[in-house]
Amino acid sequence: HSVIMIYVWVCQWFDNANSDLCTKKKLKEMPTSAFMDSNLLAAIINRSTTCTTFDAYLKRTRFEDKPFRSRRYCKWKVIADNTGQRWLARLIFLLDVWEDVPVLWWDILWIRLRFTCRLRIVVIQNIEAPGIRNLSEPDRLSSYFLAGASAGLAQTPVASPIELAKTRLQLQSTGQGNFQGPMQCLRKIYRQEGYRGVSKGLGITFLREGPSYGVYFVTYEMLTKTSSKQPISTLHMLLAGGFAGVASWVISYPIDVIKSRIQAESGNCYSGVLDCLKKSIRAEGYSCLYRGLNSTILRAFPTNAATFAVVTWTFRLFGEKPNEAPKVENIALRTSMQTKNRTAKGYESFANKWNVLFDGISRGNGFVTPSYSVRFMLPISRLMPDSSACLVHDCRRSGCKHDALKQENTSEDGGERKKKSRNDEGRVEEDEHVDEKKDCNNVKMAINMCTCNLQRVLEPTTSNKKNEKYNTNNQRLIAESGGRCMSTQAMQSLYDFRQNNLLCDAILRLEDGGVFPIHRAILSACSTYFRALFTTTLHSREKTDVLLPGVTSPMMNLLLEYAYLRSIDVNQENVCELLTTADYLSIVGVLDLCCDYLRDNLAPENCIGVMRFARQHFCKKLENDAYRFIVGHFVEVSQRSEEILHLPIEELKPLVGADELNVKSEQTVWELVLKWINHDPESRKDYIVDLMKNIRLGLLDTQFFLENVKDHPYVVGNDACRPIIIETLKFLYDLEMITQKDGEVPTPEIARPRVPHEILFAIGGWSGGSPTNYIETYDTRADRWIPIEETDLTGPRAYHGLAVVGFDIYVIGGFDGVDYFNSCRCFNAVTKVWREVAPMNVRRCYVSVAVLNDLVYAMGGYDGYHRQKTAERYNYETNQWSLIASMNVQRSDASATTLNDKIYITGGFDGHDCMNTAEVYDPSTNQWTMITAMRSRRSGVSCISYHGCVYVIGGFNGISRMCSGEKYKPSTNSWSHIPDMYNPRSNFAIEVIDDMIFAIGGFNGVTTTYQVECYDEKTNEWYEATDMNICRSALSACVIMGLPNVYDYIHKHRERLMEEKRQKLLAHELAMKQEQKDLFCQAAVFD
Repeated sequence: HSVIMIYVWVCQWFDNANSDLCTKKKLKEMPTSAFMDSNLLAAIINRSTTCTTFDAYLKRTRFEDKPFRSRRYCKWKVIADNTGQRWLARLIFLLDVWEDVPVLWWDILWIRLRFTCRLRIVVIQNIEAPGIRNLSEPDRLSSYFLAGASAGLAQTPVASPIELAKTRLQLQSTGQGNFQGPMQCLRKIYRQEGYRGVSKGLGITFLREGPSYGVYFVTYEMLTKTSSKQPISTLHMLLAGGFAGVASWVISYPIDVIKSRIQAESGNCYSGVLDCLKKSIRAEGYSCLYRGLNSTILRAFPTNAATFAVVTWTFRLFGEKPNEAPKVENIALRTSMQTKNRTAKGYESFANKWNVLFDGISRGNGFVTPSYSVRFMLPISRLMPDSSACLVHDCRRSGCKHDALKQENTSEDGGERKKKSRNDEGRVEEDEHVDEKKDCNNVKMAINMCTCNLQRVLEPTTSNKKNEKYNTNNQRLIAESGGRCMSTQAMQSLYDFRQNNLLCDAILRLEDGGVFPIHRAILSACSTYFRALFTTTLHSREKTDVLLPGVTSPMMNLLLEYAYLRSIDVNQENVCELLTTADYLSIVGVLDLCCDYLRDNLAPENCIGVMRFARQHFCKKLENDAYRFIVGHFVEVSQRSEEILHLPIEELKPLVGADELNVKSEQTVWELVLKWINHDPESRKDYIVDLMKNIRLGLLDTQFFLENVKDHPYVVGNDACRPIIIETLKFLYDLEMITQKDGEVPTPEIARPRVPHEILFAIGGWSGGSPTNYIETYDTRADRWIPIEETDLTGPRAYHGLAVVGFDIYVIGGFDGVDYFNSCRCFNAVTKVWREVAPMNVRRCYVSVAVLNDLVYAMGGYDGYHRQKTAERYNYETNQWSLIASMNVQRSDASATTLNDKIYITGGFDGHDCMNTAEVYDPSTNQWTMITAMRSRRSGVSCISYHGCVYVIGGFNGISRMCSGEKYKPSTNSWSHIPDMYNPRSNFAIEVIDDMIFAIGGFNGVTTTYQVECYDEKTNEWYEATDMNICRSALSACVIMGLPNVYDYIHKHRERLMEEKRQKLLAHELAMKQEQKDLFCQAAVFD
């Protein structure tokens, strides 16, 4: 019958896990003795309604090779084989009840402890945490099955030894009368067989009880579910309970037979459950598993019918009313009132004394007994939401929130006051309190009214009248999330009250001697810790003097300022201690502010410390942001961070092996590994093997590997490094002879490139004699172009501009072969959705575009009639274009970039000549200024800022396409020459990615091209890169960093990179041979 109690608790726990206990549902504190009395009474009636000798009959039936002729014969046979009927019946009866009662007591204590812990966690975590939402639909039958199975499993450890003793007592005969009682039986079993003997059958008992009680309660729930809110009749309840018991036994009876046989065997006849099952079936057939089932059914029906009936009607005797929402009251006050009423009335029954005693013991040990709203007839119903429960105080609202807090004062004689309040039954009670302060009641009323007024301000308004009321005062301007606001005047007044110790209702004491008077409602509104501390019913009386360990006075001052004024000074000196204290006191707002401060101040020198600090305090988002900063700025971190040298090997290995590590060359990773080992060489040099496995050695330069890795002392002196060196040498050799390999050449792990942190997008352009909307991205690590399917369905564009703000790519102006555009399209690289944004004020083809401080600038261009010198600026927050100062000259087909918070525009075409002029725009003055002219005239030019200079490359000088370039240095206002590209081009795209300038596509004077080349200032040379998938000019490119879905834009099959390279080289060799053959044929024909 403890099973029923645990079942009720589990069902209620499922309900409460899916609701807000603090604001809607409160558990009514019903004395534990109600459960004790109802289940004890059910246990006694249970054993009385079914003759105790039934159990003896069942046991004997299960173990006799020849079944008894009838139940009556078996009954008298059992009694005749023992010393007498009367003492045997008493013994078995008491043992049956004893089998229930101690389990029940254990369950009571266990439930108290579990519920108390659970309640504390729920309150501290503000009830709404997703982690405690175990079942989203507690009314489903699966929930009842789980609750019943949990209850059955919970009572098994205590019930199993008692069932063992009962079985041995029932089966002993007169000649074997060695057991005089249950305890003597268990002691003798323990001495003879040890702990294994006492726990014999425990495992199979678990196997029986889980599904048995699950089916038991599911069946009862199914039979008692009605659409009506009226309670079911007693007959209905009896029949449902009986059939539920029969179903439970039919399911579990074969398991119970095996359990009984194992427990009845005093020797080692059976080695386990399967052994007992096999031997029983081999000796007696399958019928032995159902021997005695008819008698069990006859016993189960009345037994279980009586169980539910007695439990339910006993709840009624203890005052449980059906279909009534539970009321909220203080447990200490309720118990005190109950005790006084019963004493005054002279009503001190056994049950009442039990209630007071047990509840007192519970409070003294920090336990609170949960009570559960039980329907008039089972099954258990869920608590109804109490929408009138006040958020701050344990009271009911009637009209106004503070109405329920009003107290009726009587005369004050001798410093004492009598306070009258109405309890939930409608009776008027009197309670005496000592008057420590003359105006104590007025202070409490003032605080309550202030709190309720503040609560009204924080609540969302529901009518225009309220909106007008709250918006008339222009001082209520501190905005909060969700459209709410606070009155700064009211909060400042409350803060002044606290500083002057006025209207304060609690004191916080710190270990360093700090004493802080506070208003409990204010602190409870911003901290779940204080809400739980001040509103919980776990304490016998209100907490008004609290000691806070581990908190310093400076931190408490800052937190109190935030609690009252929502302002706080977070700086480098206090952020760590402030975050720790805010986390301890569950002040989420301060915790978020500290995390934001640390996130905004991440640097190569502190990022590792921030990551580890965030991990220690479970700030998962901050930890992830710090980790992304580390892998994204790994080169700077490896060079400037001292913290990385103190990382343990367990954290360093996954870091250097991460695919997301942003390194242009694996040489950086190798140098960091050596630096880390050199920090403590004696204890760390043996880790060289584990770290080398995480370095992509195959991507190192061959000469660097042979000179700096292969022959390094740490590697040479460690034999475990030899397989890694051999694998790398083999790969480097295969790389040189790749075209001579037969079959597919896989890419080993040591040569698979990491994931890039920057993605280059090339969009639109002119291809095959017409504009295109083709999009492809460039994976710098794999050196591959990847086509993207999400093209703009509104149509193609060429001679347009691209701008990036966040993860949005803006396509501005352009030409589709017919129309010149002023429209703008926006592509979000995360959602992959295109949308229309506000159009420009002027149509602009051959437009120049730049981005400065998240503002998009569009300059010059051609509208189909005139070359433009106007310029305008787009603000994505307002979705609006606005005109700025015009340039000094007309320009189309020019190029613009940003440097040092200024915009530079170079070259272009004015309608008559290709231009070599350039000018700079200063947004702070809204003024354009001419700078030194370039060395060459350039139209269709591309320019980009790179390493503090403006690089201008390619273009058309009026005669031919150019491959030359030059750079402008603002500090000297002068231009200088840079190396020429391999291929001349104009109207091409340019971008900086991977710290190199990439020139993409364009027109070479004869045709559009797909060729790509890159410039590295460190070597002052151009290099060829992988060609695009299609030829195009008049395209635009942009770079996005830190895409969360970067894997959507990179090469998917990195394990096939070697084979792709082999196929490309083979195709190139074949083309060269074909070209030589054609030349030879032409020469032969000419001869």
